[in-house]
Amino acid sequence: MDKYPLKKYPVVGACGLNCGLCPRYHTGGTSRCPGCCGPDFWQKHPGCAFITCCV
Repeated sequence: MDKYPLKKYPVVGACGLNCGLCPRYHTGGTSRCPGCCGPDFWQKHPGCAFITCCV
């Protein structure tokens, strides 16, 4: 584990929204959103119909 993690609360996006409330965050397939700055975020991030990602 990193001494200084990227984010203190990984479920909260940089925009302030709680990714844990989004069904795409809990999807088990390839369309799963890893959350803001999550693993492979840049390759996997699906378009969000609710809000435009701020990252």
